[in-house]
Amino acid sequence: MYHNYNREPSYRHLNSYIHAILTLLKQHDRPLSFSEIKQSLNIDLTQNRQLFDILHKNPKITFTNDTLLFQPLYNIRSAEDLEKIMREAEGGLLLNDLLDSPVDVQPFIAELQKENKIFVLKDTDNSQIVFFNDTIQNTAAPQIKSLFHTISVPNYQDLIKELNTAGIKSGIQEEKKRYVVVQKSKVKKYKRKIKITNTHIKDLNLDLS
Repeated sequence: MYHNYNREPSYRHLNSYIHAILTLLKQHDRPLSFSEIKQSLNIDLTQNRQLFDILHKNPKITFTNDTLLFQPLYNIRSAEDLEKIMREAEGGLLLNDLLDSPVDVQPFIAELQKENKIFVLKDTDNSQIVFFNDTIQNTAAPQIKSLFHTISVPNYQDLIKELNTAGIKSGIQEEKKRYVVVQKSKVKKYKRKIKITNTHIKDLNLDLS
């Protein structure tokens, strides 16, 4: 997009020039030469000493020979970068300062909010402050978990034996097993004898015993 800042009176104010240059630097996210800035914005830094001095003192701009590079307050390129910055911060950070970056930081903020790692509060002046949620307990590393599951736990009898061998009292007295012998009473079996009284079926060879 081309703007003629030298011809339109509404863009002659220094703040407008500075805002336009900062926006251009963030859009490209790389060092821009004076000639590239002049070509894009029609602002000749070599001819405007006052603007040049103001930009040179701006902490968000890094000068290298005849190039300008936007330097954000926080270098955030990923959600991990944002988490590290928030973890090391002493207190909350202004949301606008985090968003003032050549990279879209908003998705990283949303991701950490979803994971409950950060939270955003509104101040009395309606500015939003981002805080790190330091109430979350860190979980053990996967290597530690794997090592824990490889440790075998001895059974009770072996544990008592090992403690006794080492001269350590377990504090638990092993109960002696008591065996009770239960005598089974013998039940006499009676063989029932059937006497054939029906003599008329005696000759049929039927075993009725």
